[in-house]
Amino acid sequence: IQSPSDNLPIDNSFFFTIRVKEKLPTLCVGSQNDTFFVMKALNPMNDSNSTMNVKQVTPDQLPSETLSAYSCIFLCNAIPLAGQDLVVVEQYVRNGGLLVIFPGDKAAMEDYKAWSVIPGKPSSILDMPFEEKKRMLRWEKPQHALLRTLQLPPGSAPVVTISRAIRWAKDALNEGEESIISAGASDPFLMHRSVGNGATIMFSVAANRDWSSFPLSPFFLPLMHQEDIRAASQSLLFPREDEPYLNMLKTGQGIVKIMERINPCLV
Repeated sequence: IQSPSDNLPIDNSFFFTIRVKEKLPTLCVGSQNDTFFVMKALNPMNDSNSTMNVKQVTPDQLPSETLSAYSCIFLCNAIPLAGQDLVVVEQYVRNGGLLVIFPGDKAAMEDYKAWSVIPGKPSSILDMPFEEKKRMLRWEKPQHALLRTLQLPPGSAPVVTISRAIRWAKDALNEGEESIISAGASDPFLMHRSVGNGATIMFSVAANRDWSSFPLSPFFLPLMHQEDIRAASQSLLFPREDEPYLNMLKTGQGIVKIMERINPCLV
C-alpha cells in the first residue's frame, strides 16, 4: 500500500502478505445420490489436481471433519443434523464460512426451527400442480456477487420444471435475508443471508432431480462455481495463528499496528 509523497517518506509504503489458496476445499454432506450433481458440477472428473477439491461425506460422518479446513460446505438433503453438529456448522458460518443448503425429503418443517443462520424458517413443502410446474427464474439482484457474471441476454430467462419446493412465509424470514433468484413472479428460489463473518445460501429445491430439473439447467454449474469462488473470497476469515497482523487487517487495526512498528511517533 502506498500513499502520496510527503515530508515523512518512511510511512508512505506498507507491505503485508495476503494468503492465497491454490485449491478451493469444499465439503458436500449427503448421500451419493443427493450430492451427485453438485459433485459433478464442481469436479466432474474427480481430479485430485483440480482447483476445486471436493469431498463427499454422509451426515453421520460430519463430526469427524474439521470444518474450518473448507471454504464452502454444501448440505444436500442432510437436514436434520444432530444437535452438536448443527452448533458446529453454525459456528463455521459465523467464523466466515459459506454454507449452501439444498432441502430434501428427509427434513420436516420442524427440523429447520433450530437453525439460526438460515435466511428464514420454511413454512411448508409445496407439491406443484401440473399447470404450475414450469417456472421462469428471475434474477432479483443481478448485481449480487453470485449473479454478476451470469448476465442474461436481453429478453431471455431460464425455465425450470419444479415438482416440489419449500416455501417461506414473509413473517418467517430472518433479518438480513435477500431473495437473489425467484421462481415465477415472487416465489423465492435462491436466498442469501450474511451471518457474522460468513453467509448462508438456501435453495427452494433439492440438489438432485427429485424436486426439479434445475440440476440439468445451463445455470446450475456456473452457480455452483460462483458459490465456491465466493467462499474463497471469505477464506481469510480463518487466519492462521502465525498471521496476527493479517487477522488485524480484517478488523481495521492492522494498518495502525504496522505504522506503530515503523514509527511509534505516528500513532
